[in-house]
Amino acid sequence: MDPFRFFAVAGGLVIAWFRRHESREEFAASGTPASAATPAGSHQDRRARLLDRIPGLGYCCDLNRRVTEATRGSLEVTGYHASDLVQGGPRLDDLVHPKDRPEVGRQLATVIGSGKPVHFTYRLLAADGTARRVWETVWPCACGPGGVQKLEGFITTLGEENEKPDRGTGQPALGLSVLHDPLTGLSRGALLGDRLEQLLHRSNRRPQSAFALLHIDLDNFRSVNEHHGREYADRFLEITARRLEACVRVEDTVARLVDDQFAVLLTEINGVEAAVRVARRISELLNLPLFVDHDPVRITASIGVVFGPASYRRPKELLRDAETAMCRAKVHGGNSYELFDRATHDLALTRLLLENDLREALRRRQFELLYQPIVGLPCGKIEGFEALLRWRHPERGLLRPEEFLQSAIESGLIVPITWWILRQACSHVANWRAQCPAGDDLYVSVNMHGRQFEDTDFIERIRDTLGRADLAAQGLRIEVTESALMIDEEITRTLRQLRTLGVQLAVDDFGTGHSSVATLSKLPIRTLKVDRSFVAGIEQGEDEATALIRTVVSMAQGLTMEVVGEGVEHAEQAARLMELGCTSAQGYFFARPGTADQITAMLASAVSAAAG
Repeated sequence: MDPFRFFAVAGGLVIAWFRRHESREEFAASGTPASAATPAGSHQDRRARLLDRIPGLGYCCDLNRRVTEATRGSLEVTGYHASDLVQGGPRLDDLVHPKDRPEVGRQLATVIGSGKPVHFTYRLLAADGTARRVWETVWPCACGPGGVQKLEGFITTLGEENEKPDRGTGQPALGLSVLHDPLTGLSRGALLGDRLEQLLHRSNRRPQSAFALLHIDLDNFRSVNEHHGREYADRFLEITARRLEACVRVEDTVARLVDDQFAVLLTEINGVEAAVRVARRISELLNLPLFVDHDPVRITASIGVVFGPASYRRPKELLRDAETAMCRAKVHGGNSYELFDRATHDLALTRLLLENDLREALRRRQFELLYQPIVGLPCGKIEGFEALLRWRHPERGLLRPEEFLQSAIESGLIVPITWWILRQACSHVANWRAQCPAGDDLYVSVNMHGRQFEDTDFIERIRDTLGRADLAAQGLRIEVTESALMIDEEITRTLRQLRTLGVQLAVDDFGTGHSSVATLSKLPIRTLKVDRSFVAGIEQGEDEATALIRTVVSMAQGLTMEVVGEGVEHAEQAARLMELGCTSAQGYFFARPGTADQITAMLASAVSAAAG
């Protein structure tokens, strides 16, 4: 059996050992080093100690369910030592309660016949004769022309439960499924809440009794689901659950809250330092490559930590604050932990109120668009407009994007807001192109956040938006930030589709990232917008700003791109940009942003002046 896959199934701890040591020797049935002659303190001894910490029984067996390999968790689950199971001991099927054997047989037949893993619960008869309800996951392995040759699996004890298995599905009966997650076998939120309630009651009698709650959210788990499929993602979550269990003690609780979010409840700890150590241990273990079907996948987690009992009275208060701290860790980029404190709470409350206001703004149509002309150099002819978002807040007045944009991004509201911007902007520029005799080349430029490209039907929605506005694709220019291009290959693919459609593309705030000529040459970009900070610098005689703009213009000319200078406020800046070779510019020197009606009037005035 491939050790990588086996140990991933069994909890994942020994993956760290295998990644550090390339040895792939088979481990003995007892889980101890295969060679008794191995010196003490060797890597084999360290492997044995790691195996000791794996909760539950990981095994490999033949189709008759005779165990060929097992971890030391066998003793805890079955009452039999791993060596007893391997060396002529009972078959796994012999340990199944007689009344549950038909259902277990059907589940195993499904594995062998379909080649797909199954999950089921049943009563296991331990060596001492007691019946224990267990959760078992079985995977086929050694599949070839002759079909499945071996089985691998993991068995974990669910505790003493009176419910019987559901004969129709092999899943836990209603009472058990309410308390435990069917996929991972972990506690569910209801059971976690009950245990939190007990700890809070205990703290009333013993104020010195401390505990901690960790809220864990896997970073970018959606990409695992989208790229590998639901079945793969489910197995990924199962292995993650085993890793989390390996980080805590028997008396602690690991729960699955929803989707890729988990919680860990640490009881009777000495202080917040103990909780932090566990958070670090979880972060380190989840960072290790995780193997599903032999494919290594790396993932990180954002962890929020709240320490109790403090002044908490209800479980939902602890859960709320742990989630708040987790969100704070995610805001900082993920792959970290954050301790909850009152300042974090106040910040989260402010963000929540702002998010609620943003939702209301969408519903009540409180957003407005202003348009700033982009003019050609040196002629000064209007070439297009940049759409600028404003929020007319009922209490705070007109707000600029920097006052609410980050909250819109974090909440995901940036996606519907941007689609609203696109619809409005395309409709307005279509009208301006129609009313202005020489306006066939007018375009509107819209800033696009990277999250927008996550829509699976993004291109179709762009087509639909252009069609509803009766606007040619050339009338729309989409701007993306330089940093987004550098980190997301999916955005790059989507940009190529947009270019094929005919939409213009530009890089906003160019010069603030780390683009290279080689990178830009592979992208369908035709316009670079130089950040306003460099435009301000050229008037002040800053050599660095001048050199950067000169370099950008030279690079753009070699790649047949245009260069737009942003934030032009004075004639000196405009003149210097022309000297350096910029083709277009925008800023207060040319025109301040105006409403759609003001732009319409301005264009009409220009037409009248030209006719007169």
